[in-house]
Amino acid sequence: MPNRERASSALTLTSFQQVTAALSESARHSSQRAFVGSGAELTVGYISACPLPLDELKRLTSDDPRVMSYFGGGLTGEVFCLEIDRQR
Repeated sequence: MPNRERASSALTLTSFQQVTAALSESARHSSQRAFVGSGAELTVGYISACPLPLDELKRLTSDDPRVMSYFGGGLTGEVFCLEIDRQR
């Protein structure tokens, strides 16, 4: 295959990958928006494994001294990394 054809194929593949990634990102966002709109609760893990009572976890803010890091930029929730009894 001449170099020109190889370069053209590489560009086409890269463009295809970018379009595929953009479609996947769009589909993911669409799915997340549909979930949020449904009002359904997202449950991950087991309440019995939580380091604090559920009511206390619900009241946590990013300013709490037990919060080591915080991510609030998602469409569907907030993520707190806690340190309790020297464990994260």
